[in-house]
Amino acid sequence: MSDWFGVSDFPTVAHCARPVSEYAPMKTATVTKRGADRVRHGHLWIYRSDVVNADADGGSIVTVRDQHGNFIGQALYSDASQIALRFLSQTDMPIDRDWWRQRIREAAIRRQNIPADTNAYRLIYSEGDLLSSLIVDVYDDVLVLQTLSQGTEALKSLVTEILVEEFAPRAVIERNDVRVRELRVGLVDVERAGERRLRVDRGVPQPR
Repeated sequence: MSDWFGVSDFPTVAHCARPVSEYAPMKTATVTKRGADRVRHGHLWIYRSDVVNADADGGSIVTVRDQHGNFIGQALYSDASQIALRFLSQTDMPIDRDWWRQRIREAAIRRQNIPADTNAYRLIYSEGDLLSSLIVDVYDDVLVLQTLSQGTEALKSLVTEILVEEFAPRAVIERNDVRVRELRVGLVDVERAGERRLRVDRGVPQPR
C-alpha cells in the first residue's frame, strides 16, 4: 500500500518526527518550516528557496528534515532545478529496487479499468502515481519513457530494467523533451525533440 496522502497508513506528525532507520539514505537535506509544512499539508515539492542545506549531489535520494531535526520524508534532490526536492515517501522504509517495483505495479493496477481494446495510454503519471518526474506511456507493445528530473535521470537504467521485467515490452524508448530537461535536469540531451533512442530491443532494428 502507498504511504502517501489519503490512504490508511498516512503518517502522522508523530511518525514524521521519529528517527530515521538504518535503511534510510545517508544524504540529508534540511528545509525551512515553510517547506516542511508544505509537505505535511500534502504537497509533493519543496522549492530551492526553502532548502537550508543539502549534503547531496544532484540526482540523489535524500532524507529530508526540518531545522529541528524532525524527519519529513525522502525525496529526489536536484541542484539544477527550482524544484529542489520531489518527495517519494513520508516513511523511512528503504527506497530500493523492490520499492520502485512496487510503486510501478501500483500504477499499473490503477490503469486496470482502461478498456481492454485500448492499446495506447499513460501507464505512469509522474506525481499522480507518486513517482515524481517519471512518465511512461504505452503504445501497443512499446513503452515510452520520460525522465524529467536529475533524480529519475539517475534511476533511468533501474526503471527500464523493472519495466522490462514487469511488462515484457518489445521495446522501451526514451523520449525526453530538450527544453524541459534543460530546465529541470540541467542537461541538454544530444537528442532533439521528436527523435527517439531505443533503450531495450527485442529483435527490432534501432531507429536512426
